[in-house]
Amino acid sequence: MKNCIVLKLAAPAALSLLVFCVSSYRTLSQTSDTEAGTLKTYCEQNNIQGPEITKADSLYSMAVSLIQNGRNDEGYSKMDLAVFNYRLALSRLDLNQTQKRYDEMQKRLNDDQNHLSAYKQMLQEMTEKGAQQ
Repeated sequence: MKNCIVLKLAAPAALSLLVFCVSSYRTLSQTSDTEAGTLKTYCEQNNIQGPEITKADSLYSMAVSLIQNGRNDEGYSKMDLAVFNYRLALSRLDLNQTQKRYDEMQKRLNDDQNHLSAYKQMLQEMTEKGAQQ
């Protein structure tokens, strides 16, 4: 009895969610189109290159062509893949830059620790000399 009531309440909610998702597909797809174009422009302006960018550019061109020919589902799917590849390329670039900064900071830390160790040894020697006099 309780299961029947739950199903009666859940069915309209599920149906409205499905209708919402289907109706917003076009809006979400156009967002991918705009995002892909923006990411493409950003990568070109900043001279960011790599295999992901090449793949993304290819997917973007195919997507635009498919959409212009009325094959929207395929086109927006390719557009989503282009966005993914642009984001992947930018993430790898960010990772490489962060790794480089980390390595530089690690080197500085090691240098500072070596200097500190040398200063401590000099202080100890001076303290020992002062105690002997």
